Amino acid sequence: MARIDQNVTRSPEADQDLVSIWLYGATEWSPHRADNHLLSIEVALDRLKPNPELGRTRNELINGMRSILVDPHVVFYRRVDGNIEVVRVLHQQVDVATAFPGR
Repeated sequence: MARIDQNVTRSPEADQDLVSIWLYGATEWSPHRADNHLLSIEVALDRLKPNPELGRTRNELINGMRSILVDPHVVFYRRVDGNIEVVRVLHQQVDVATAFPGR
């Protein structure tokens, strides 16, 4: 039986995270390297489509949350209505308790 790929959506916070990551990368590294890093994140998300259970379970943050590392960032996502929602994309050294208040 064939697997059905999930659609990937992003929260407004995840969109802002990605913009901030690119701006930082373009300034600190180069625009080309920043582009490549965002492409790496997209590739990781594509890997989730047929297998959304691939990431680490993060129920301590939000029930149903999972995460995958795209060094040096962590993509936090969950399944919503049969799709994958990217909730946040944070540097691995960020205190996740502050990024997910009221958990």
